[in-house]
Amino acid sequence: MRNKTIQIFEYQKLKVGQFECFKKNHFDILVKYNEKNENKYFTVGHESIVFKEYVGVIQVAGTTIEILPKADKENSNEKKWQAILLNMLKECRQLETESISSASLKLKSNSILDLYFELFLKEVEYLIHTGLVKKYRKTNNNLNVLKGQLNIPKQIVKNLIHKERFYTNYTVYDKNHILHKIIYKTLNVINKINYSPYLKDRLNRLFLDFPQMEDIKVNYKTFESIKLDRKTNRYENAINIAKLILLNYSPDIISGRDNVLAILFNMNDLWEQYVLVKLKRYANKNNLKVFGQTAKQFWNYRLLKPDILLIKDEEKYIIDTKWKNVRNKEVSTEDLRQVFAYNEFWNAKKGMLLYPDINNVSDFEGEYKNKKDNHFCKVGFIKVEQNNEKFAEMIINKIIEKQEFA
Repeated sequence: MRNKTIQIFEYQKLKVGQFECFKKNHFDILVKYNEKNENKYFTVGHESIVFKEYVGVIQVAGTTIEILPKADKENSNEKKWQAILLNMLKECRQLETESISSASLKLKSNSILDLYFELFLKEVEYLIHTGLVKKYRKTNNNLNVLKGQLNIPKQIVKNLIHKERFYTNYTVYDKNHILHKIIYKTLNVINKINYSPYLKDRLNRLFLDFPQMEDIKVNYKTFESIKLDRKTNRYENAINIAKLILLNYSPDIISGRDNVLAILFNMNDLWEQYVLVKLKRYANKNNLKVFGQTAKQFWNYRLLKPDILLIKDEEKYIIDTKWKNVRNKEVSTEDLRQVFAYNEFWNAKKGMLLYPDINNVSDFEGEYKNKKDNHFCKVGFIKVEQNNEKFAEMIINKIIEKQEFA
């Protein structure tokens, strides 16, 4: 069965029959999935769904739906925006694209989901090549020899007649531990929902080399309990990708045909993190201090948390990122109020609302009125182009170096 890929932009509508590979059964499964997740991913209409602010990939019943960041309908370029999304995921350490081989880029579908699968298989191959780690674990069993500590209650129950046997608690040193169980479970999930012959071949080879493990149930607490050490640090990338896949996988237990895997990112959060990562990297080389989500109490137990606090020469600047399509300098009053409150609580005279430059809108600024000390807000726009080395410098220039305040 071949996988079909649909590329669509956030906030766009997808109708049943709009694509040959999106049918009523796909729609019904996604509606159930959305309801299970409190309807946060899309809005349901008559045999149609409208995507919200989440981007990424959903695989359902043999169809992959790739949701890309929003762009003007007149300038919608799927390849460009897929490249931008991949770059943002890479910068925010959600996808290590440098480690993906050139062979993976030739995958027939070349979807984001295939890249995640490819990256995970590459990490597992690396672990096998460098040697799978053994760990101590406690176990118990009914043995013909006395090994470890005799479990007296079980000995009485199990071996009242068979005096030659010993029910003991003992320690073994082997590869049967939680890290390998998680990896083995992830390999099985990928094997169920992968449609790439290239990846299928690599999976088959991995199953020959990787020890078979019992199936386990995983949740957030499973991953939170994992503590890596000097011996197991090299498992970090594989476990992180496994976490992303397993916690976002919704198997259909009854029929086994309606499995859903959704790796989705809130675009507002991703944009904020992308800008923060770029600014921190620039700040380390340019005598600047950059902080993300610094909180202050402002009413009872409620907090104010600007996206980014920037400090240069003891002067404070606020940057509030917004992933919105702004046209003709139409900025919401609520966004302006946010920056005003941040300026007030952090004693910063200069703040900036930072939007992606989609419509070639020029920067503009204004002064907050009725204040003893003048506070200002600049509205800045920046191109979200792939491999833009001056991205952070341009932001700094907008709010500090080249910002003219009356």
